[in-house]
Amino acid sequence: MILILSQFSLFSQINEDEFYNTTDFYLQVHKIDKGEFLFFGNKGGIIRTYDSGDNYVQNYSGTTNSILNLENHKDYVVGITNNYEFMASQDKGSHWIVRKLTDSIVSMDASDNYVVMATLFEDILISSNVGKSWDRIKVEGKYIRFIFIINDRIYTIDKNNSIDYTDDFGKTWINIETPTELIDGQFVAKRVGNIISLRNKGAFFRLENDETISKFEFQTGSINTHTTIGENFDFATANSNTREINYYKYNTETKSEELIYSYYNVYFYGNTFRIYDLEVDGNVAFMTLENRTIMRSIDFGKTWEVVTHTPILENGWPLKVFDESNWSLISNNIIYKSTNGGVTFKPGDDFIIDTSGGMIKNAIINDYYYYNRDSAIYFINYFSNNTTIDEIYTTNDGGISLRGLNKNTNDELSFVADMNDYILVNGKKFFGRGITVEFSKIWKSVNLDSINAIDSVQNGFIETVRIENKIYLFYSRVIENGNKSSSTIAVSSDSLKTINRIFSYENDSVNSISSRFLMKSRNGNIYFVIDTKSGSISIPSYYRLDTKSDKIYNLEQEIKIISGYNSQEVFVEDQNYFRHEEFIVEDFSFLFNYIEVSLEGTEFVYDTIGENKNGLIPLKIFDTDNVILTGNQYSIYKQIEPDRLTNVEQTESRTENLPIYPFAPRPNPAKEKIKVRFYTESMEKIGNLKVHLVNIATGIKVEIKDYDISFTNNWNGEIAFDITDFSIGSYLINLSIDDFNRSSKLIITK
Repeated sequence: MILILSQFSLFSQINEDEFYNTTDFYLQVHKIDKGEFLFFGNKGGIIRTYDSGDNYVQNYSGTTNSILNLENHKDYVVGITNNYEFMASQDKGSHWIVRKLTDSIVSMDASDNYVVMATLFEDILISSNVGKSWDRIKVEGKYIRFIFIINDRIYTIDKNNSIDYTDDFGKTWINIETPTELIDGQFVAKRVGNIISLRNKGAFFRLENDETISKFEFQTGSINTHTTIGENFDFATANSNTREINYYKYNTETKSEELIYSYYNVYFYGNTFRIYDLEVDGNVAFMTLENRTIMRSIDFGKTWEVVTHTPILENGWPLKVFDESNWSLISNNIIYKSTNGGVTFKPGDDFIIDTSGGMIKNAIINDYYYYNRDSAIYFINYFSNNTTIDEIYTTNDGGISLRGLNKNTNDELSFVADMNDYILVNGKKFFGRGITVEFSKIWKSVNLDSINAIDSVQNGFIETVRIENKIYLFYSRVIENGNKSSSTIAVSSDSLKTINRIFSYENDSVNSISSRFLMKSRNGNIYFVIDTKSGSISIPSYYRLDTKSDKIYNLEQEIKIISGYNSQEVFVEDQNYFRHEEFIVEDFSFLFNYIEVSLEGTEFVYDTIGENKNGLIPLKIFDTDNVILTGNQYSIYKQIEPDRLTNVEQTESRTENLPIYPFAPRPNPAKEKIKVRFYTESMEKIGNLKVHLVNIATGIKVEIKDYDISFTNNWNGEIAFDITDFSIGSYLINLSIDDFNRSSKLIITK
């Protein structure tokens, strides 16, 4: 054996990827303590629960790589990633220290005294100080698949399925006689407590205290995952053809399994359908599916509920936000609800669409309108005449139960405007290359009353914006026998009984109004873009519609800003934060930034506040300062403070220690007093803390000496101080310890 001591420094990684929600395909479960669990995934995201799953919070692990394993070690949770990173948390998953390793790690385990890791190339690493230093054991000719530690005994399973252990840290090794079927086949090995279990296609195996291996055959077919419960086993299966989930308990005394629970779940979709992980703690059990789903049981597995399921949204279906806690995610067929600000999404108890037989693809939700977070109306588009589906549904309980209005018009109904005592909808009837749009009223008595029609709409695009008593229609109109289209704006002041065209743009190229850059302002203007096609390239032109005079004005300034809200719901001044995109001609790519937008008169004023490398869209929550980042058609993101959009928050280096990290001040904007939470790797140097307030416009830097400081534990604290003597403006709050400093942004108002 060769023993080598190597030192390294751990570091905190904080960057834009911290904003991601855990919507990973491959979620695993780790039990920290009684009632405390972590759910971790293949993008580094983490969901925590401290109360056996009654409540959940979202945290960032410090890595965007796949977390392979987590284990308990002293007061820490430690883990490894598939990119050979070692990670550790002393506060049960709130904050993490992440360190890139030079070795290719394939397996890890931990006890109270040691962390052990196996590498690809005949090495075992051992640490007794949470990874600050490692001992290296060289094991000649042994290529390890699994490594476990129980007390101070280390077990290994190599690629030849040979099982060995050492009691003296590699000086001597003892081989355990391995059953023939394990030597010749593939199996899964795991440790729960002091029990190491193995499973192949037909049997469980348990490593006993006398270092013998017991065998327990089962009758069930392919098992997705298992765990040990005392002397027995619990396991689960999922059938991708029937969408059936089964949960079993195996009695090692009788050597037989009992089906405890069977559940048919048709809305769990994905390329595969299997249970990925299972964790049991007394009466509480969690299982995760290989498609962004967590399920929980609180009665020993007899019944289960869906904790969260974020679907694959092929068309980027929208997120509807009512307040910081209550969100709805509108999928093709189901409304997913969150009551904890997007940490978990629960499907409604019933399908939005009953296609009598589960043929979900026969119908989708075409559009929707929410009166509040519980009451809504949904417009359905169906594809088969052999199914009985209403085209209009209402709900008063957030989508759990629905009432069909028995309207069947063969139209694609969608929402137009809320007129207080009734709403307006439009129905689309296809003909050739064009579409006829027919507008209707839906009264409180749910009668459809047709009031008007527009013909020859190109590509089905029609956007409506309501300002006071006017409804503006933006659409592309078919002209010259369908060979060309014209960008058109019409307006109605009498609830679409009469519609007057006020603008039409025509040239020799196909042109259309872009819905991506359509927004309204409190100053009575609507800003929009017309795209003229030249081959495969869109050439945009920018316009302003003055709704007081209904006149159209050209704009010199580009309006390449994307809002997270529909133009019906918010004024540009309320949204405040946007994604700005710039097309790079050389490589046909887009450059994205976060920008803060204000209006001076009728013109936009941009302030670029940070690089938006993932092209996420900020969505400002009404009546709060927080922002939700959404993006990618497959993901939902967490809410953050606006200051987190700035470049100030980016990590300067991935390899230096971070003595202190401040979070965004509260409140922000502020008038009198503020508080700033911070995280530090240790409070040992907190006596060296200096606090400065820097005026961004003037560069004047003032040290704050009169502040209150409080501590939550050895790594979390908060400072509070008065700002009434400072003038209105934008500032940086700078916290520094020795030569290290970090800043967060503050707006002072009066």
